[in-house]
Amino acid sequence: MWDIPQSRNKAYLFSAIIFLSVFTIGSEINMTEQEAQMLVGEFESQFIGIGWEDIFLHNLGLSLGMFVPFIGFIWAPTTALMTGIAFSAYTIISPDVINFSPLWLFVTPFGMMELAAYSIAMGSSIQLTAAIVNMRKTKQVPVMKIFVKTLLIRLSTITILLGIGGFIEYEILENMEEIMGVFQ
Repeated sequence: MWDIPQSRNKAYLFSAIIFLSVFTIGSEINMTEQEAQMLVGEFESQFIGIGWEDIFLHNLGLSLGMFVPFIGFIWAPTTALMTGIAFSAYTIISPDVINFSPLWLFVTPFGMMELAAYSIAMGSSIQLTAAIVNMRKTKQVPVMKIFVKTLLIRLSTITILLGIGGFIEYEILENMEEIMGVFQ
């Protein structure tokens, strides 16, 4: 069955490694200061006047795409790459403020929660894809009740993680000037 804990944990670990690796690659992409300014300007204009609910819904939308069989394990690295590129742009514009490894973001409470949620979603996509392929090979139809129950539990888990993470991320962003003043 596709929900054996050992294979589930391997799928989650594999997903986390892929996500972090692609994020790191994205954060190393070089661009001119003008390109970085343009990218950051576009990025920040999307987040003017948003609340924690908006951050939550944005991240939830990204993670729901990661659940889709055959597509989710392509969508997740694409999301990681784009996030890494945004981080790279910020480091070019503010090298005195952002002078740390991009992986440190995933040590923050919201970073850990987002990584866990994205790993669950991408890992589920891998497992669902494998189950569909296996189902077609063996001509056996798995019990849909197990699929639905497992997916609802995973969706509930990522919803909780991203809700709490979105609130923490919002509070950090709202208080960034005070936080950065403490570290300088």
